Amino acid sequence: MESDPDLEVPPYRMFLPTKRYFEFKVESCEPGARVGLYGSSEEEYDYVVFLGGDSNNEILIMDSNGEIFARASYFGVLQCHKSSPYWVAWEPGVIEVGKGQYPHTILLEGRDEKLTLVTSMALLTWERGLPVEHPTKWTIKRRTGQCYLCD
Repeated sequence: MESDPDLEVPPYRMFLPTKRYFEFKVESCEPGARVGLYGSSEEEYDYVVFLGGDSNNEILIMDSNGEIFARASYFGVLQCHKSSPYWVAWEPGVIEVGKGQYPHTILLEGRDEKLTLVTSMALLTWERGLPVEHPTKWTIKRRTGQCYLCD
């Protein structure tokens, strides 16, 4: 079996996916980790998966207008000093969020018939007054897709 090394990447990086899912690990002291999904434009996301919500106890899927169309409650979505493995998958009309290795442990599913295509994605971080010594850490598998400015 071919090795697929982890790659630690800073936030605000764009990816061109090679599959219909995206596996990653995130370590964050604040509930502000988001994965933006882009289809129609690279200027503005079409959907965003928000891990943690305002209280670190929610996972949300929102559209570009900020309207929540799927929500689930889970205690302690993000961990401050421990990486948590998640995945996001899509197909026409459906976005899924899971924990662990794809396709196991689906946590949330959102349906929207307007979703047709995901051409790129971005790792986004919302850090409200977070001390510099604890920035959010993102880790992806190299096979996930082509990354801009990651190496």
